[in-house]
Amino acid sequence: LIDNFDKEESPCGVSPLRQELTVVQPQDVVEVRAGATLILGCSVTGATLPGPVKWFLGEGPARKLIYAEIGWFERVLRTNKDSDTDFSIVIRNVTSEDAGTYYCVKQKKGIGDDKDVKTGPGTREVAGFTTNLPSFLPSFLPSFLPSFLPSLNVCRLSLCWARFLREG
Repeated sequence: LIDNFDKEESPCGVSPLRQELTVVQPQDVVEVRAGATLILGCSVTGATLPGPVKWFLGEGPARKLIYAEIGWFERVLRTNKDSDTDFSIVIRNVTSEDAGTYYCVKQKKGIGDDKDVKTGPGTREVAGFTTNLPSFLPSFLPSFLPSFLPSLNVCRLSLCWARFLREG
């Protein structure tokens, strides 16, 4: 019966009443700085079939498994293990090596490897502002910002710098 899941008719010749399987990743792009926590959203709704939902970094044969229900993933946790539809994850202590596009993938149980059924659109994680700045900047930057940096259209840097000073 699982082999006939994607066909228009059931083995008895009757069209099954079912909702289309959807994998939603609400964020297109997320920006996070090194050492911070990254939250990636994913919801799976519609037709159900046996098999896991997994997270991968990248696509194709070179993709890297980031999270699955079975296994140990040191910095990655599922946000709501009790949900049948919410498969969001948290990645702690993000590094530059975590940059890339993350895919939430619904799979069906197979003999040996599980088979991809539906893949989300992906969420791209980009490296954000880092606090590893030269030591001379704290005394130099505040007087320098008002006159020069706005003309270079880098007010985003000044906002991040102000936030960094406030948060410590």
